[in-house]
Amino acid sequence: MGNDAGKLRTRITIQERQTGQDNAGQPTTSWNDLTQTWARVQSVKGSEDFKGQQLSPEVDYRVTTRRMPAGITLNPRHRIVFTDDDGTTQRYLEILFVNSSERAIDDMLMVQCKERIDWTPGN
Repeated sequence: MGNDAGKLRTRITIQERQTGQDNAGQPTTSWNDLTQTWARVQSVKGSEDFKGQQLSPEVDYRVTTRRMPAGITLNPRHRIVFTDDDGTTQRYLEILFVNSSERAIDDMLMVQCKERIDWTPGN
């Protein structure tokens, strides 16, 4: 990535999934903020598919950011949340793969993600 730190222009939040049960014994999911950082967020592929009777859009993203603070190792239990360039649309990205090898260039992480339309703040 070289000296491309200036391309990290999108403020992202890393959240961790917490699961539990409510008073009726039903499963619950909540998300806790772990950290915020700057990143470069790029959409790399988009598609639409019919699932059942509904059109289901999917967008793949590549997120480039600096390594996480000590104690945070990105994995599929986490998600990335950011506000789109328009300033009004919040995006929820499922983490698919993290390039966390020791050979990562300049201590940068490359994260492959898929936008999850069905993830609202409480899901």
